[in-house]
This record gives sequence, C-alpha cells and structure tokens, in this order.
Amino acid sequence: MRKNPLFMMKNVLSLVLIALIFIGCKKEEKEVEPVYAKVEDDFILVEGGSFTMGDDFPSKAGRYARPPHTTFVDSFYISAREVSKSEYNLLMGSSGDDNADDENLPAENLSWYEAVAYCNRLSIKVGAEPAYYMSVDGKDESDPDKWGKVPVEKKSAWDSIKWKKDANGYRLPTEAEWEFAARGGLKSKGASSAGTDFDSEDLRDYAWFFLNSGFSTHECGVLKANELGLYDMCGNVSEWVWDWFSDGYYYLSDEAASPNPSGPESGEVRCHRGGSYMGDRESMQVFARNEMSPNKKSDKVGFRLCRNFLEVENGELKVE
Repeated sequence: MRKNPLFMMKNVLSLVLIALIFIGCKKEEKEVEPVYAKVEDDFILVEGGSFTMGDDFPSKAGRYARPPHTTFVDSFYISAREVSKSEYNLLMGSSGDDNADDENLPAENLSWYEAVAYCNRLSIKVGAEPAYYMSVDGKDESDPDKWGKVPVEKKSAWDSIKWKKDANGYRLPTEAEWEFAARGGLKSKGASSAGTDFDSEDLRDYAWFFLNSGFSTHECGVLKANELGLYDMCGNVSEWVWDWFSDGYYYLSDEAASPNPSGPESGEVRCHRGGSYMGDRESMQVFARNEMSPNKKSDKVGFRLCRNFLEVENGELKVE
C-alpha cells in the first residue's frame, strides 16, 4: 500500500507555521499547528476508474444531469472534509459571514475566485507547485498576491485563469472527480446520495439538509462518511468545482464522455455540487448540478480541496 506523499511536506509545513507565528498571525499559537496538520492529514486517495456520470432522474434535480454517460477519471486525492473557517481564515483573513466561535463550520460566502486563490496560496505556503495561473502583464503568474484584489464583479482576467493539470498543488476537483468521489469511487454501493439513498430515512445520518439542519451549517465531518470516508459530500454546503457550467454539456460535448473531462473551455457561470443545508431530498442526489457566477457568494456554497495523485521517485514527488 502506497504511503500518502502529502506527509512528505511535514518539514516544510513546520517552517511555514513558525513563519506565520512570527509575522503575527491573528490566531493564537495553539490554534495554528492543528489547522495545518488537519489540512495535511485529511486527504484520501480515490483510485481511478470508469463510472456512469449523470442520471435521467425525472425531476428538477436531474434536469442538467442527462444523459447518463460513461467516463473515466485518474486517481486523485480529495479532502475528507469541506474547508473549514479556521483553515480558510488562517491564510485569507476572513471567510464571508465570519464568526470566531464557529471556526469548525465550513467556510462559506466565498466566490469561486476566492476558492482558487486559497488553493494557490496554500500550495505556495507548503512548497507545492500551484495549480492555477493568471496572465498578469503578459506573463503567467501563480501568486494570488500578484493577481490583485479579488473582484466582486466578473473580471475577464479571473475568468481566464488556467489550470496547470500536472501541478502537484492544491486545487478544486472537476465535476467528474467530485461525482465519482461522492458516489464512493470504486467502493460504490450504488447509492443515489453520498453514502445512502436520497429517499432513505437514514439520509439524516449522512447529510445536513432542510429536515435536520435547523437551517444552518454544521461542523465539518460530524455525520457519517460515504464509502470512501468522505464527509458532507451532500448537504451542509454545496461545493465549488473547477468546471464552467453548461446545461447541455452532457448532450453536446464529446469531451464529457472522454477520460478526465474538465468541462467547457469557457462560460458565464461555474459549477458547484452537493446541495446545501437548505436543500430538499432530491437535491442531495450525487448527480444534481448547480451553477453560480464565479464572482458571487452564498452562505450555502463552500469548497473542499483536491490534489493530483502523486508517486515518489528517487525521493522526488512526481505526478503519475
């Protein structure tokens, strides 16, 4: 069994933590180390394979999921939990509707722009190669500090962010990766939600939705995990993914059924997946697709981290 190579970053992380403490991070010292340790240790390997993506479920939840089609994803890592407020705040300063007493809640009220900026900033902090690049003065730039202030309106430079697909840094999952992981990957038992069926009574044990959430988010990772050990893949907060959204993408694009699909080349809105604490049962189904402008924020939308599958070769990390 391969050892998760993310543990090789421990020495780098230790230096980062010391630096953050010395520059006067607003968090107390005792809070800093557990936050990064959780980010580092939380990743789960999803072994790649083929699966049926989408569904022809006859309801609002399935209207953009048709037709079901077979696709393939390579192995990748995904975090077991949604990014929490404490994790986000340590690097970025605040997370939308911030509350210091609720730092174990998922980070929300964050735009897609803010999510990708977080991914790159975390990659830089741990010495990994950033996944995302923006053209700044005619040059590809990976440092979010050089991208300028995150815009509240749509900006062409931010909409033109490129993904370096062989980078070993943190990133958002693609729609296909997200759905494969939510379904349980190769360990899937065929459930329609993450870990159970959307119409089962025990959905309350796996997902925070309108019947059990009390109309608010809850601490990440409290309910049961799906077959891969992933928490809150459905419910709590919906999660940004990389892809541009197109309601006819599955019908119109051959790329949707090709290996490792990553969505249209451009668009007006980005995808988010998984449904939220305000969602109904049908929106808890793993194929349900949602969209929002990448500059917009919602207290129902957050994100989780992903990373390429890495192997160790002669002491060096490499992308398979």
